[in-house]
Amino acid sequence: MKPKKILLITPYFAPQTHAAMFRVYKLAKYLPSYGYEVHVLTVDTNYLYNEDNSLLDQLPGEVTIHTAQYIEPTLRGIKMAFGGADSTFAALKKKQNKQNPSFKPSAPQNTFKQQSIISRLKLWFANRPDRFWTWQKPALKAAEKIIKQHGINVIYTTTAPFSTLSIGAALKHKLNIKWVADFRDPLGYSERFSAPSARVQIDEQRTVKQAMLDADHIVGLARSYEYIFSDLYQLERQRFSFIPTGADDAYIQGATHNHTPEKQAYTILFVGEFLDEYDSNHVFKALEQAALKLKRPLTLKVIGRQEVNQHRVQRLLNSAACHYLKNHCEFIDHMPQADLYKEIAKASACLLIPGNSLWWTNFAKLVDYIALRKLVIADVPDISEARYELTQAQLGVFLSGDIVADTQQLMTVLESDKCQANSGYCDMYLASSQVKAFAEVFDRQLGLV
Repeated sequence: MKPKKILLITPYFAPQTHAAMFRVYKLAKYLPSYGYEVHVLTVDTNYLYNEDNSLLDQLPGEVTIHTAQYIEPTLRGIKMAFGGADSTFAALKKKQNKQNPSFKPSAPQNTFKQQSIISRLKLWFANRPDRFWTWQKPALKAAEKIIKQHGINVIYTTTAPFSTLSIGAALKHKLNIKWVADFRDPLGYSERFSAPSARVQIDEQRTVKQAMLDADHIVGLARSYEYIFSDLYQLERQRFSFIPTGADDAYIQGATHNHTPEKQAYTILFVGEFLDEYDSNHVFKALEQAALKLKRPLTLKVIGRQEVNQHRVQRLLNSAACHYLKNHCEFIDHMPQADLYKEIAKASACLLIPGNSLWWTNFAKLVDYIALRKLVIADVPDISEARYELTQAQLGVFLSGDIVADTQQLMTVLESDKCQANSGYCDMYLASSQVKAFAEVFDRQLGLV
């Protein structure tokens, strides 16, 4: 049988710990068990995110990592390219933590709100069509060389950014190689993922539409993407697969072994980046009222980039007059995923509070919650991907917006200390399930099934 060899093309990969990295990382980690020789093409420099070098140590020997030059289209990137000091987020954070452990570097700004004209122009330039556009040509050249040198049978791209779609399309046309395009976000649907320039948005739409035509198969991490892509690009159902991201099975086992929920107090956990658009006053008010009436103390834990989360959460707690929560709120900086899973396993419940925004997505944090069979206090739209998945998993505690009813519901759920999860459905959110589903897609492209 012809050897199965795959090239995974992504600017997000270990040792980065950005949430966008873990979906493709788990593919690389576990695809060898399905007979695949795995090659990864990624950036040579990580400018923005925390790092965990132990992630590289966990990859099997059948995985080879290749890099192509990436110069961040900013003054920092240009200075570093010409030999300037390492001023990446991870390097600065490491340096400052040594000098002053209490220091937290400022979060990078990615919004147009309240910026000067010069700042807007800089950001516009950096997003033509995405901030990885300077990586596109070096990556395309490197990918072609890797494919020819190693006899690659199929390529996989993960999107966003848009540039990976351009790389995939170019390789498809030039080498006629099988191409699976994986969408973590429904590009073309929301301005959230678009460049500010109207002209660039036209290029983005063209890029996505061409990918829908050229890719041999389209994968999305949410069910809703099938309907969005069908409406926008007339994508046929048989060319789309819904494959949720999975939580690492080994981490799950380590987290649940001798780690049971805390019995002396209630712990409510928020994981990830607390976004500016979260309108969480009602959620916090309901938690505040419940905490004042519960028989055991309640603690709110916020785990994620502390320099981003702390001021945003504290501002909301102040505006909602949640004095109890403010005094019983812990902020914990980024931690390795294995340790994070232990925190989730010990928690009484977790928070998912986007409000009416992001109805179409399957949140990275939701993957971990479902895989660990954890109750989720959710403020999500009635019609949303998150509500559907939580309902199927039987883990959702959905807030109605009525402060009295929601306070009572929270008290009842927390004091009952019971969780009747749909274990069979929750298993779909394990990395083993994710990689098995992808392996079946790749095998079909290679004519093996």
